[in-house]
Amino acid sequence: MSSSHRSAHKISQPSPWKDLPAVITCPECGKKSLRRVRKDYRTPDGAVIEDLERFQCSSCLANFFDDAAMQVLEECERKKKSLKSLVAGKQQRDAGIVRHGV
Repeated sequence: MSSSHRSAHKISQPSPWKDLPAVITCPECGKKSLRRVRKDYRTPDGAVIEDLERFQCSSCLANFFDDAAMQVLEECERKKKSLKSLVAGKQQRDAGIVRHGV
């Protein structure tokens, strides 16, 4: 089977929050309005992560992340840094700045 015919299979992991109550008290505002959600999340710098599972307060909109969500956020940050580095390198090459040695 060629690689063009293979399909990526996402292995579904059980939610780490399956045994928690559906609604809990928000540590930020103290209201009982913290709920599990799985929806798009916009990072402070504007990047969008689709379907990120987390707790979100429906009152103050604070977000709380488990280890799995933090890994996704950290991976997104690594990719952004890598992309910025590639762009900076291209800009230097385009400007005729070449680093030799090392």
